[in-house]
Amino acid sequence: MYKSLLGLTTRGALKTMTTVTSIASAVSLPLVIATSLIAR
Repeated sequence: MYKSLLGLTTRGALKTMTTVTSIASAVSLPLVIATSLIAR
């Protein structure tokens, strides 16, 4: 999907996926921690 949309090579598509996943993890982790602290 990413590969066809952006016209990247397989390596580029994997790199994009990894970057997006890393950013999503970095953003969601503090949110989850904050939510668990507030919920407590």
